[in-house]
Amino acid sequence: MHQILDEGKDGQRLIEDLIAVQRNLLLYQEDPQLVQEQSLNDLSEAFTEEAAMVTGVELYQMIDTLNSIQQQMRFTTHPDVYLEVLTIKLSQRKTAKVSTEAPTGSVDNQEVEQLRSEVSQLKQAIQKLQQNVKNTPSNSQSAQPKPKKKAVGAKQVKTPANLTKIYPILENATKASLNTMQELWRDLMDMLSVTERALMHVSKPVAASKEGVVVAFNYDFLFEKAVDNEVLRTELQQNLAKLTGSDFKVVYVTVEEWPEVRSGFLNTHHFDKNQEKSEPEASEQSTPKADEDNQAVKKAVELFGSENVNIKND
Repeated sequence: MHQILDEGKDGQRLIEDLIAVQRNLLLYQEDPQLVQEQSLNDLSEAFTEEAAMVTGVELYQMIDTLNSIQQQMRFTTHPDVYLEVLTIKLSQRKTAKVSTEAPTGSVDNQEVEQLRSEVSQLKQAIQKLQQNVKNTPSNSQSAQPKPKKKAVGAKQVKTPANLTKIYPILENATKASLNTMQELWRDLMDMLSVTERALMHVSKPVAASKEGVVVAFNYDFLFEKAVDNEVLRTELQQNLAKLTGSDFKVVYVTVEEWPEVRSGFLNTHHFDKNQEKSEPEASEQSTPKADEDNQAVKKAVELFGSENVNIKND
């Protein structure tokens, strides 16, 4: 561990990398083919051996330990001490004792079994979709055949982002609200069950106002699961109310679709502002137009940060 830190590795980034490894191991145990398709890991021999040696319960315990140490490191000037504690805890992990710890053991096992059941249902749904994809092209392909790779690609989102719910949040979104949401996101995740946490682990807030938050998922299939899970959405909204004292609407989008949603909102927002003034006089047109452009730029910077806004002169 000291050698890794001496080579310049940041402690927080080290823990994030370890959490990512545990997540990939969990997904690999449920569906190796899915991990390969989503390019979550190169499936090295060491990775597959580790997946065979560790149980799902142990992986969840390690993720909880990593999250706990990561939170403690945020408030210390000596992170190396907590990393040493982390090393000891991970090296001394024990298999869950179902007999002696019936309440916690049974709950963990039930949640793991529930997660496995949900993943199994998801696999069946994917197989049905793939079967439909293989069957439907036969009618349309006679006119213009398409390469097989088009049918294999499972990265298309079946459910589009709900713009009618996202745009109202973006209209009042601020960088400060997003920063606040990012700071309490870890606490929000800790309030979820193991199953819900596994579903939300690859998500993050990408925009927020005082009344809502837009959450982006790295993987399309997890986005689909979240959209269909109203219990999860209710849990998130209730827990946000507990943490902030305010009511929040939670809306989902995929990381892949988010840039398009964001630019679409900015274009629509700018267009609407131009429409407010009908045929201004030639002598007055330049100043309002400049003000509108500046206002649109200001809104974009306020929403997404100056580092993510590229201003181009037409």
